[in-house]
Amino acid sequence: MLAAVEVPTPGAEWTINVYPAVSGEPVRHPWRAHDLLRVLDAWHALTPAFHRAPVTDGAQVSLFFEGWREVVADVDDPWRPLLEPWSERLAAMTAAVDGTAADPPVPSHIDLRADNILLDQSSGEVWFVDWSHPGLAAPWADLAILFADVVASGGDRADGGDVDVLQLWRSHPATAAFDPEWMVTVVVALAAALHLRSRRPPHPLFPHRRAWEAAMTSGTEPFLRRHTR
Repeated sequence: MLAAVEVPTPGAEWTINVYPAVSGEPVRHPWRAHDLLRVLDAWHALTPAFHRAPVTDGAQVSLFFEGWREVVADVDDPWRPLLEPWSERLAAMTAAVDGTAADPPVPSHIDLRADNILLDQSSGEVWFVDWSHPGLAAPWADLAILFADVVASGGDRADGGDVDVLQLWRSHPATAAFDPEWMVTVVVALAAALHLRSRRPPHPLFPHRRAWEAAMTSGTEPFLRRHTR
């Protein structure tokens, strides 16, 4: 490690977090029910303390999820016919995802997915890593984003996986208090946002990103079609 380094940061404020190295491997796609249960149990145990953390800035998740509006407005976008029937439901979710009087905002990770979660098979511990975008959001936002990753990975039972996504949301203590409609619409909104980004030019620093976004979008499409009404 470097003892010191000169880094030009004109006008910028920096925060440096140092964490101990831990044992564990990222969750593998597709999600398996036993892994998801471990993660949900760990998250449920963590949140009472985490939600008391002194976080004051909003995560502004709604700004990211608003991408569906751009898709619906583009007559040439192949996803437009898929998303048009969802407009009312997606508008309701994006109005609530940053927190409401009924679901006041709480400190949130905002990027819960398989590669940001480590499972230590020897100790049984679960580690949540890559806290790059923490902020305040509705208490169901993190969990819905996690379930979106499960769906996109092909983990839903209806897609050949072994996770009954809706039944688990309704029954697990971490999620049972929240309307499953929030989860369903977050899955679709996240897919819409990733679809929109996948159509952009390649990212100069992350050339694989567009392919990943397209794969996540494709993995979610069957779920979207099943839950269209």
